[in-house]
Amino acid sequence: MYFRLQNLNEKADGTCGLMLRHGRCWWRPWWDKNQAHRGVQFYFSWLFWTHFFHVGIEFGGNDEDDITFRFACGLFAVWLTIGNLGWKWLPQERECEISYHDAALWVMPWSKSMEWCKVDPWWVRGLTIHMPWDWVYVRHQVMRPNRTFVNAIDPWRLKPRADGAYGLESVIESDGREVWIVPYRYTLKSGEVQERTATMHAEEREWRWRWFAWLPWPRIIRRSISINFDKEVGERTGSWKGGCTGCGYSLRSGEHPVACLKRMEKERVFD
Repeated sequence: MYFRLQNLNEKADGTCGLMLRHGRCWWRPWWDKNQAHRGVQFYFSWLFWTHFFHVGIEFGGNDEDDITFRFACGLFAVWLTIGNLGWKWLPQERECEISYHDAALWVMPWSKSMEWCKVDPWWVRGLTIHMPWDWVYVRHQVMRPNRTFVNAIDPWRLKPRADGAYGLESVIESDGREVWIVPYRYTLKSGEVQERTATMHAEEREWRWRWFAWLPWPRIIRRSISINFDKEVGERTGSWKGGCTGCGYSLRSGEHPVACLKRMEKERVFD
């Protein structure tokens, strides 16, 4: 028999917390050193706490002869894979799955594991059935100098300038948004200070239930600032992965966008 546990609850300082919060294990009841893959084997992982809901079953996900069960309830999440069953569920590079998450039912009876093509029939592409309570995006507006909001125009919808670039000026002229150019300072863990220039504007977005988007309620409205930096920010600056070049931050009620940026300067950590 083979049994192994692994603690996945790693902290930022390199130490590990309780395995009960995040971990995984492998169990091979009929395993021995001469026949490492003999008999059925089990893989189990767990996570506390979660913020999502998910339930699903998948055939042939990792290997052709395994089956995976997934469940998350907003409090915890668990994954159980039963492998090495001795028969193939599907041909190679095919997958079969049914699951519920993101307020939708996802059905994939005969999907290609490494490819998606629009012209394929639905049983190959997969079928998504959205629930009535699925949140859909209905509005995106930007703040003008008089603190009113107007529908935003995406830069990619604008015609290029003579030099071939879209440019910030074209966006401002199109929807009248107010733009702030503000110095931004970030201190790395080493003590080095990064001096950057942040170009930002304030925006408001709204979501409503898919089947009831024509009603004024229920809805979610969020206001935030959208920021672009002139250079990379954070611990990964200059690395192959790169630092942050743009982000957003939530506005508090009655808060000025520049004050929101200065609050982010104190609170946000760019790893």
